[in-house]
Amino acid sequence: MPHPHFDHIRVHLDRIQHGHTVIPEPEAVYLAREEEDHVWELVGLRMQGLPVVCLAALRFQRLPIPGIPAARESLSTYLSNLPTARRGERAASIPAYLPHQDQRIPAFLRGIRGGRDLTPVTLDAERIELAFDFRIQNPAVVKDFRDAASPLREHFYRTNSGHVFRGRSHEVPALGGEHTFFAVSMPEQLTPQGLVKLPTLFMSDLFIALHADVSEEAVRLSARTWVPFQAAYASRQSLIPIP
Repeated sequence: MPHPHFDHIRVHLDRIQHGHTVIPEPEAVYLAREEEDHVWELVGLRMQGLPVVCLAALRFQRLPIPGIPAARESLSTYLSNLPTARRGERAASIPAYLPHQDQRIPAFLRGIRGGRDLTPVTLDAERIELAFDFRIQNPAVVKDFRDAASPLREHFYRTNSGHVFRGRSHEVPALGGEHTFFAVSMPEQLTPQGLVKLPTLFMSDLFIALHADVSEEAVRLSARTWVPFQAAYASRQSLIPIP
């Protein structure tokens, strides 16, 4: 049976790797439905126990940014500020719509915009390891970066599953602390096969096993000699796993 939504991801990764700067048809790529105060949008999710990336339409708070169509909060803001249970022990579930495995994404998005009766699912934020969106430039992400207290710095990361990558972010949340998500701009995965460019990633701190701030040249050179961050000892699997 075909899986056309995996082809949708491949095309997006190709845009990123070839330096494209615009999405000419948002309604065919990521925009599901616009409401007065919210935006429904397609995102990609890497979830525990699922060997391939999952696509889902989520409902985001709209932001009043003049001149930016369908501007909305970033994935890191959305995932880090979900309502909690009464005692604050677990994050509340996330309502989402999933495409059928044989459904093309433009048709899936048109169905949501057209008010088609779809069965929602619920997602547990603590089972999401990373997320990404299908925009090339997201003004909400830029706003998050600009408004944060600390400047963007280059980091090396190793995940619990052995992926090694580098990218620019603010100070990484304390590992083992309160569950939160943070944005990594211009990420590049280091694999035994070579370097892979990826879209902006929104990472769960629970998915990160090691990280090092390598903004200073001396530390950057040291990172190259630390075995956990060497490509030769990194996972061959993509951070965004597709068949």
